[in-house]
Amino acid sequence: MSAKKRSKPKPAPSMTASKLLDKLAAGLFSAPAHVMLREVRNGTGYARPVRTADALVTSVWPSRGIWFAGVEVKVSRSDWLSELKKPGKSHEVQRFCDYWYIAAPSGVVEPGEVPETWGHIEVGAKCRVVKQAPKLQAEPLSVEFVASVMRQLGASQSALLSEAKRQGAASVEVAQVGADVQAMRQEQQQMQLELMDLRALRADVSAFEKASGLDIARGWDQATLGNAVRLVLQIPSHQFEGIAYRARELATVAEKIASELKPQPASKEEPAKT
Repeated sequence: MSAKKRSKPKPAPSMTASKLLDKLAAGLFSAPAHVMLREVRNGTGYARPVRTADALVTSVWPSRGIWFAGVEVKVSRSDWLSELKKPGKSHEVQRFCDYWYIAAPSGVVEPGEVPETWGHIEVGAKCRVVKQAPKLQAEPLSVEFVASVMRQLGASQSALLSEAKRQGAASVEVAQVGADVQAMRQEQQQMQLELMDLRALRADVSAFEKASGLDIARGWDQATLGNAVRLVLQIPSHQFEGIAYRARELATVAEKIASELKPQPASKEEPAKT
């Protein structure tokens, strides 16, 4: 009996830099103890070479210490190896930070590759500090760097406000759709009631035509027919028999008069006898 082939394990879904930062913001650097800004430059303008930290984290609770931490994000092995070839690239932002980390999914950073002044955070289902970042001797914040931080903070707040407005508008739209659906349901119910009334009216008309021998839809002026019915309904029921008797008498007299007025055919004269 042949052995069953073992199925290869499915590769883990790739993680984007944005999703990785979302996990950091929800876990290791969560609010309200921390504030995390994304894509923070070393300053505004272009007087110095532009360098950007993927994230800048500020610890805001004195009980845990007030500090800045820069985070470099890599989601592929090749990107990480490329970063290692440029060790001075991070200096323009790192010099203002108390800690500096590389954050990456499992397998991107191998043991022993993390620079001495960096820490290592492995991001998967949870965030795990593989190597604690050593405390750095941070330089005083420059005016340019503070301006860059403030600009990014304003951009983040604007983005949050726009999203809140979008969600608010979406909520209003959903409410309007719900109101429209409710109105349509009420209109449908009204139409069903009117249809029931129409069927009942048709049944009444059919019964009237059957009893009266009239075809209301053909050959009758509706106003004349209505007036005739109204006059008949005004006659007391106990007078119906007398009216019917007189109507029969009048019919008899009319037939007699018509018979008498009917011209008689002329008789032919007989020829004289000789």
